[in-house]
Amino acid sequence: MKKILHAIAIIPARYNAKRFPGKPLVHIGKKPMIQHVYERAKKITPHVYVATDDIRIQQAVENFKGKVIMTSPTCKNGTERCIEALNKIENRKNINIVLNIQGDEPIFPVSACRQMLSCFTTKKIDIATLASTINTHEEIFDPDTVKIVLNEKNFAQYFSRSPIPYIANIPQKEWLKNHNFYKHIGLYAFQKHIFTKLTHLAPTPLEKAESLEQNRWLSHGYAIKLIHTHEKSISIDTPQDLTKLNNFV
Repeated sequence: MKKILHAIAIIPARYNAKRFPGKPLVHIGKKPMIQHVYERAKKITPHVYVATDDIRIQQAVENFKGKVIMTSPTCKNGTERCIEALNKIENRKNINIVLNIQGDEPIFPVSACRQMLSCFTTKKIDIATLASTINTHEEIFDPDTVKIVLNEKNFAQYFSRSPIPYIANIPQKEWLKNHNFYKHIGLYAFQKHIFTKLTHLAPTPLEKAESLEQNRWLSHGYAIKLIHTHEKSISIDTPQDLTKLNNFV
């Protein structure tokens, strides 16, 4: 009999983002952004929680009848916030998979996230995340676009802000014609027993160099499976990014 996997989604949300303070509460159409994310997450699993340290976000989630867990303001990143929230869920013993969905991705790819959940039929996968094909020369050289090197089985080998791989003996303007480049979409699914160990891992030189925590996980030997998606996803990092959602509402 196939094992039934019980998945929950946790959405880390903080108010004091440096580039866009208060962005979880900015309205997209008639709803705050955090509500858009929450309602999309409910299409994947009925068990969805927002993890925050801010009472304004707590109140907004409660206003639309969502579930919210208050966490410490000292959390260093979204992963720590999600782990703290997980440890406060009463029935966590029944959970197998944890989805970490970013609170600033109001149109994140739902079907691709479902694919992430379905890949945990083998113990060889510790973590799953998303990748999409890079289509512009500018993205290859944009440090805010995280590039990924994959092996032949679509497991991550390295994440970088630099243009990787380097295409030797070919002019840079022709790289896209000669190689498939992939960018990372920062949504994750974890086996629960792996997820709870992540904050205990020692920082690594590659993580510090790139400022990418997923390189810490790779350096410590965890297997990260990449699911390819063609679905559109928009991360809202600045107020200007809201213009990208004009066709959404």
